[in-house]
Order: sequence, then structure tokens, then C-alpha cells
Amino acid sequence: MKKFVLITIFFFLLTHSFCFAQCRQFTTKHCLPQLAGYILAGQINSAPLYEGDVAELVLPLVRDNVYRIFICSADNLGKVRFKLLDTERNILFDNSTYNFTEYWDITTNSNRKLIVEVTVPKISATNSIIQKGCVSIVVGYKAINSK
Repeated sequence: MKKFVLITIFFFLLTHSFCFAQCRQFTTKHCLPQLAGYILAGQINSAPLYEGDVAELVLPLVRDNVYRIFICSADNLGKVRFKLLDTERNILFDNSTYNFTEYWDITTNSNRKLIVEVTVPKISATNSIIQKGCVSIVVGYKAINSK
């Protein structure tokens, strides 16, 4: 029984890390090129999400920069919604009011933190297979005065 549990845990961890590796490849191939002209701001944030999932990322922004916040998702997930919120959870931007655009450019005049909230829509009918796919949040920046 112990051996069965250990084998099960091993396969779970192997599958889980494989999914993250696939998402990293997806991000590198499909998402990072969308930041042309911007410097990648730190790490790549990607994860396999199921329809109906909500994920959040706290994003520190440094003054005197223009940031491009790009949400990249697998086609099978439909139109992924994202919102930018301040630390008091006031909505600053909601892509559902902009035809589900995949990115937003924001200029900062002071240091601040934003919350990026990503929502994967429920698209499957009852009794059908629940969709899963990679969702990535990539952020690039450039100085306000750069071209």
C-alpha cells in the first residue's frame, strides 16, 4: 500500500511539473514576442488553469515607466477576462469593456502595486469535458522617455 501511495504521488508530481513546463514553452513561443519594444519585467508567470478558475498576481510598478501587461491564453479557453485593481481592490481596468483585449499599457508616475486578476470563462456545457489550458501574465516595461 505504501508503495502504491508513493508511486501515485510521484506520477502526480511528474504530471504537475510537466504541465508547468508546457506552459513555460507556450509562454516563450506565443506570449513573449508580444512584448517587442519592452524589457521583460522579471519572471514569467504562467500556470495551467481550468475553465472557471480565477488567478491573481500582485504586480509592483516603479515610477516613470510605461508597462505593458499582456495576458496570453490557450485558444481552447475562450476569451479570458483580466482586471487591474489597486490595493484597495478598486477596478482600474477591465478588458471585458474593451472587447477582451489581451494587453493594457499603463504609465506610472509613482511607485505602486497593482493586482492582476485573471478569470477563465466557463465554456463547457454540463456533462462535457472541462477545458484546461495555459494562461500567462507577462509584463514588460520601458522608461517614459524611451521610444
